[in-house]
Amino acid sequence: MKSLRWMVVPVLGLSALGLSALGLAGCPETTSAGDAGRDAQESVDAGSLDSGVAPDAVGLDAPLLLDAPTLTDAPRADAATVPTDAGMCMDLPPEPSRPVEVVCSPCRPPGPGGGGVGGECTTDADCTTGSNGRCLFGRAGAFCSYDTCFRDSDCAADQACLCDASGGGNACVPAGCRTNNDCGPGLACSPTFGSCGHYFGFIGFECHTAADECATDADCGAGYCAFDPALAHWACSMAECVG
Repeated sequence: MKSLRWMVVPVLGLSALGLSALGLAGCPETTSAGDAGRDAQESVDAGSLDSGVAPDAVGLDAPLLLDAPTLTDAPRADAATVPTDAGMCMDLPPEPSRPVEVVCSPCRPPGPGGGGVGGECTTDADCTTGSNGRCLFGRAGAFCSYDTCFRDSDCAADQACLCDASGGGNACVPAGCRTNNDCGPGLACSPTFGSCGHYFGFIGFECHTAADECATDADCGAGYCAFDPALAHWACSMAECVG
């Protein structure tokens, strides 16, 4: 802080003299260069700077910004402690790697409501046989959707809980792994598409292998990287279902 005080005091003094010479001070009580220097010194010691002159006028932007807190100085919560719903009752899409078990949000966004004639439901209140029942729409009409799991231990041993980011409900899905520890050294446990690609979205979790032909979708041009059961490793695919 000593260097900041040394720089601020002379500049404020010069600014006061410059404004007085131009007849812009506009105050009945004038301030000498020495008084301005002492006032600035006292302001800095008090932890604030109030010179009465806009920072741009005295060229103090850079020194003040150096002492101002930056985004990197702000405390950041560990990712494991941040609720998955982030205040919106909506889970985030699964990450490409699963270093630890993911626990789904305990709440869920409301359904669209207004189910048509012949459907299973018309409002969320009609869906009461499971957790977080929601009335959704399908090709055959409205139907009830439920969260069937919230963590991996709610599922069978060969399954993992997939938190649904689209509002369709959490579900137990086939899983060759639950976390990266289930895979080889340096290999990740990742969510994978099935043979219908984006149509059904992620349908399970599998370990990456040393034989993989791709690591991410970026390796596949217009296609996507997915686990191929026939090859027993990850490969690029262009397969998509429509309808």
